[in-house]
Amino acid sequence: MLALAFALVVTGRAPAQADDELDALLDELEEAPPPPRAAPGGREASVDAADLTLREVVVTGTRREGLLADTPVATEVISRDEIERSGAETLAELLEEQPGIDIFASVRGQGLRLRGLEPEHTLFLVDGERTIGRMNGVLDLTRWQLDDVERVEIVRGAASALWGSDALGGVINVIPREARRGWMAEGRATYGYQDRRRSNPRARFQGGPRVDDDGTTLPRDAYGGTYDLTSRLGWSNERGGVTAFLGYHRLDGFDLDPRDAATTGPATETWNTGGGAWLRIRRAKVRLGGEYLIRNDDAQESRGRVVLDRLNRTEQARISLAPEIPTRKGILSLRGSLTMFRDQFLRQVRGGEQLAPPTDTRERLLQLQARYVHVASDRNITTLGYDTSLEMLQTPRLERDGARARVAPYLQHEWTPSETPYLSIVPGVRFDADSWFGTALSPKLAVRFDPHEKLVLRTSGGRGFRAPDFRELLLNFNENASIGYVVVGNADLRPESSWSADLGVEVRAHATTWVSVTAYWNRVADLITTDLVGEEGGVQTFTYVNVGDARTAGVEAMLRLRPLATRRGPHRLHVDLGYTYLHARDLVNQRDLPGRARHWGTLHARYRHVKAGFEVLWRSSLTGPRSFTGGDGPVRTESTLALDLRVEKSFADDRYRVFVGADNVLNNGGIYLPLRPRTFWGGVAARY
Repeated sequence: MLALAFALVVTGRAPAQADDELDALLDELEEAPPPPRAAPGGREASVDAADLTLREVVVTGTRREGLLADTPVATEVISRDEIERSGAETLAELLEEQPGIDIFASVRGQGLRLRGLEPEHTLFLVDGERTIGRMNGVLDLTRWQLDDVERVEIVRGAASALWGSDALGGVINVIPREARRGWMAEGRATYGYQDRRRSNPRARFQGGPRVDDDGTTLPRDAYGGTYDLTSRLGWSNERGGVTAFLGYHRLDGFDLDPRDAATTGPATETWNTGGGAWLRIRRAKVRLGGEYLIRNDDAQESRGRVVLDRLNRTEQARISLAPEIPTRKGILSLRGSLTMFRDQFLRQVRGGEQLAPPTDTRERLLQLQARYVHVASDRNITTLGYDTSLEMLQTPRLERDGARARVAPYLQHEWTPSETPYLSIVPGVRFDADSWFGTALSPKLAVRFDPHEKLVLRTSGGRGFRAPDFRELLLNFNENASIGYVVVGNADLRPESSWSADLGVEVRAHATTWVSVTAYWNRVADLITTDLVGEEGGVQTFTYVNVGDARTAGVEAMLRLRPLATRRGPHRLHVDLGYTYLHARDLVNQRDLPGRARHWGTLHARYRHVKAGFEVLWRSSLTGPRSFTGGDGPVRTESTLALDLRVEKSFADDRYRVFVGADNVLNNGGIYLPLRPRTFWGGVAARY
């Protein structure tokens, strides 16, 4: 909406006339249907919601609203329509379907690697605001349900010039939903069960090892259930709106290695609720939003003959206020938010006493943002912003409470010297000053060139950094002194830094075909890792040091086919093929970084009969071998073939939907690749 308003404010009309016309435009936009969607490469497409979506409005790549077709920074969008049709319940399930995004299991949930970098090198935002709650550097993506998500924007490559710390590998921005015009109500119910038996007899693509020492197959035990209930209510008109949602989600645990009593995945129960409101006061728009989540996890550990219960309660809450004020030559955006995270952890002997006092971790983040987008002309747009934050962490595992303040001005200019052929040059720079580590300067340059209407060339390069977290600075972990080691923090750590570059080409070969190929390179220095610094009384002391050095490079390719796009009739067929090549190297130890596959292919296909309201979805991926470090040395897993299926029937103009599906149809996975067992599910949804 604001992107379209830019076209008006640069016309040079008198202020009063511009105000009246802008109000009229905003009213018209509220009443107008969504614009037709377009495919990569900039071409117009039909209004079929399944077509490629370049008329989407995005914000992450340039920190201002603009059409996806026009953005100089390559941005991927997962729309609300795609979210609903995917069947995914959490952010982890949604992102694991995207080519080149590696979702992996950690001790405390599911994390993400982007372009081969560690999970702490990807910045996660909710409506443009930083998130908190990382455990051992991993942000558990299963904490984010999709009830209130309008779209997800993905920008790959260094983005610290706009977003600051952590954005070495890229940025993922989750945009909340707003109420649509008039009254609306939605409800969704899903039930599924996990087939945890080991029944597939194949010898390849299972993701093993998954056999016992004598070569016999490891069985799986019984069944488990999944339950999801969500509801949403909203109302809006041309001057304001309000919305609220409530969700309940339950997932039984599972065990891929029943040789001991430990479980592979915990049983979880989650409640989440929230809402938002917005109000237009003449030209200004004020938004208020908030959400709250509480989740309980229950898992088991095995230490010899002793079985331990690992109990975990997680709470997170967020509230934000964001006014936007259009001016004659731009838009001023202000935002204030408070995010709170609490993690309570207890480990106890089953049927006995707890091993140690409960660990109660509390984290708070206060953020204030100011951004002004100045439109000097349609060829010169300048973004000037200022971010400030105050972060606090309390946990008994730190030697003292952590507190840090950060201020960061940034500047970006979008210069379009030529419209035909289209050329856009976007330099940017950000300066971060942190009360712990000092300062960091992050420059970046992005260029887009369209030599032909069917060809788009993009290149960018820049610097990224990651500030050391409180765990690395202040940790005082001495619970394992009895078994020979302790870990302490290091207050003198420097930020990790990177240089990155990428080059991409998009080709609209035909009305039914779009191809994209991107090559990238990242070099990360001063990586923070642990090192032995002393030993006394048989107890080794480890601390964090800046000694790591790594390089990742690769190619990401995508082919999108719409073979029936030019034909009339009720049939729609969409096929997406993806391939990723990754070479991730530890330059200090001269070995590949663990857990990364060098080759990865994906195939997504969707058939829809528009008149019958019938749809079939196929999602599959083939991931190459990965290397891990096991107790007896290096372990190399098998290649893994994953397959998900979904069938849906809609009624009454998509107001009612019935769907069934199966995840991990081949029941693959192993000890080092803990894929959730095959799950069959079905459900109903209604919208008014």
